[in-house]
Amino acid sequence: MNSSLSFGQNAAMNTSRSTIVQLCALLLFASMSIPDNSLGAEGQPGSVKVQGILGQAQLLKVDGGTVPLGPGMVLRAGDVIQSSKGSAVDLHLGETPGTLRLTENTTVVLDKLTAGTAGTAGSFDVELSVRAGEVLGLAKAVPQGSRFEIKVANGIAQILEGRFRIDAQARCVLVEGKVLLAHVPQAGEPSAHALQAPPAVFFAPGLGVQPAPKDLAREIVNQMRSKLPRR
Repeated sequence: MNSSLSFGQNAAMNTSRSTIVQLCALLLFASMSIPDNSLGAEGQPGSVKVQGILGQAQLLKVDGGTVPLGPGMVLRAGDVIQSSKGSAVDLHLGETPGTLRLTENTTVVLDKLTAGTAGTAGSFDVELSVRAGEVLGLAKAVPQGSRFEIKVANGIAQILEGRFRIDAQARCVLVEGKVLLAHVPQAGEPSAHALQAPPAVFFAPGLGVQPAPKDLAREIVNQMRSKLPRR
């Protein structure tokens, strides 16, 4: 498991790169014919609940403390979750963004969590960064005025709906639903990709969007099928 010190050093080194990726992604998303799912105003602070955990994980709190992660814990924006080898964590993001599962050796930063604004009842803004490992999710259709976004070092995925898996290298598998993905390679031009399923599809840097083999789609479904211990 990585220490909070090593995470902090890595985060500092990635700050400028992450800013460039985000700006490029925003420009790419703006160039596509998609609904405006960005919140028009700041909402109330939101939260995430640890729904289940298998094995061990730790929470690097936004105030600097480090504690073991456990079921039922409530997390806030700025918190960092790190799962250990052979472990998994389920986070309940809300009724619409649904459940996010961290597989082993995964680090996720809760960048932004807001819920509800004047004139946009039920809206939300959930923004996460996957710094290592991979996450799986199952989300309902994200309504107008809301946003569900997952950032990686070389891209940003805007989740619009569905069952998906995405890792820290921007490899994304979509079994059902719709995901918009902006990829910003170390060398070369940024590119935008719209993934829609069924049938299942996947994106990989250098390959673009491709049909997903049946065994890969089945693997995603099976990964999400088991329930993690809640106590």
